[in-house]
Formats: sequence, C-alpha cells, structure tokens
Amino acid sequence: MQESILLFFQNIANPFLDIFFELITMLGEKNILIAGIAWMFWNIDKKKGFILSFTLLFSLFLNAVLKISFHNSRPFEVIPEILGKRVHTATGYSFPSGHTQGATTFYLALSLILKKKWVFIPAIAISLLVALSRLYLGVHWPVDVIGSLVAGAGVAIIMYKILSALYDKSVSRDLFIVISSIGALLILALFLIINRIYFEGDLLVTDLMKTVGVFTGASVGFILEEKYVKFSTNGNKLKKVIRFVIGLVGALLLLSGLKLLFPVVDAFHFLRYALTGLWITWLYPLFGKRIGLFT
Repeated sequence: MQESILLFFQNIANPFLDIFFELITMLGEKNILIAGIAWMFWNIDKKKGFILSFTLLFSLFLNAVLKISFHNSRPFEVIPEILGKRVHTATGYSFPSGHTQGATTFYLALSLILKKKWVFIPAIAISLLVALSRLYLGVHWPVDVIGSLVAGAGVAIIMYKILSALYDKSVSRDLFIVISSIGALLILALFLIINRIYFEGDLLVTDLMKTVGVFTGASVGFILEEKYVKFSTNGNKLKKVIRFVIGLVGALLLLSGLKLLFPVVDAFHFLRYALTGLWITWLYPLFGKRIGLFT
C-alpha cells in the first residue's frame, strides 16, 4: 500500500511539480522556521516568540528521539524505483518526518499565538502540503507523514497551553526551561552511550545533537536575556527590517559559516546549533541593544 502510493507520485512527476514541491517542502526547513521565530522574537512580541520557539524545539526534540528509536530506512534507500529528490535535506531516519512535524507544529502554534481564525486555515494547508511534498520527493513513507501530522499538532496544542501559562511566572518558567534542557541533555547522553555500546557508532544521532544543541543554547540565552538585557521589540518598520536582516545573517553564518572553520563531527554540530540558539535569544539582543538596534 505505502509503496503503491509512492510509486504513484513517481509516475506523475514532472519538472513543474518537482519545482513546486521543492518550494513547498522548504516551508518546513530550518532556515524558514528560524526566520519566522527571529522575526517574532525580535520584532513582534518576546512572549509570543518564546512560546513559538520553545513549542517548536520540544516538537523537534520529540521527532529526533522517535527517529533514533525506530531508525527506519527511507523509501529511496530500499526501493530501487523510488528516485529521492532534495535528499540533502533528508537527514537521519525516516519515521517520523521532521519537515512535516516541524511545519505542523510551527504553523499551528503560530495560529494559536496570533489568535486569528484566518491564520488557522493556511496553517493546516501548509502542514498538509509539506506532508504531501515529502511523499512526492520520495524521502518519506505515508506512515511517516501521518505520524508527524498527529505528533506536530499534539505538541503545538499542549506546549502552547503550558508555555502560555508559565511565561508570566518567571521562576516557574525558568525552572521549567532548565529542567527540560537538562532532561534533553541526559537523553542525548543515553543515546550516545547506547550508540557506542550496542550499535558500535552506526546509529545516526546527528539530528538529535543539533536539536539538543539549539535547545540548550536557546534556553541559556533566554534566561540571560531576561536577567541582563531585557530588550524591547519597539521600533519603526525600517529599524525592524534592519534589525531582522542583520540578526538573521548572523544566525545563518553561525549555522553554515562555522562549517568552514571546524570539522563536521557530532560534537561540533552541537556547538554550532547551541551558538545559534544563544545568538537569537541573547547574544544578538545584547549586541543590538548596544548599537541602538534594540531599545
């Protein structure tokens, strides 16, 4: 059944659909999600940015843990007739789909945060289209995207309620962040030990390293910003655009530019993503406030 569905998409493939679905799948990729979170956190509302970012981080962490736990192969890896497309973004294992779960969590959480009914319909549509794109591109099984849609929506609703209730209780909020970060680090350590002892290093843990890295960096950075920086999102439209562009370029340089300076190993992935999380939540607001980009 699953193979038949994937072969159907392979049979209807054409250059137009290739471009269309590659553009759609990008709506669930890290650069777009980072840009959305950065704009919300730096320019709209810190509380909304916090809820959106940590809701997404919890979802991506769950996704990375499930991927390693099931460690299923992707369709194009096991079915010769399936031609995988945009495979450089298909990292780690197949179940569940990271693109689909990330997109579902991000856009549904965004609609809950903005409390606008007109945002909800596009959020659902984008989530379903991203799921469809992963099937068309041959990088996921149907069960992968179905599981991701359910998990992504569940995390969005649950974490939105939890984080909304905690945000104004600074002590409880910071304690929750610290405990969550420590828990994520311990789970990462457990998988690293299992990988070394039982899988002799063959288990793919890179995605989990990246997720826990940005989770840790964002957590530390948010607490430091609340304590020592306390920036404001105020500013005219031009100032906000300049603020966003400079900050986003810095974040992308940390993600991609550091690859040129350091070896691409799992420990480095953790550091690179941790610095990116720290940059978005603390380092850039600290720097930006000193040069007048933030008030």
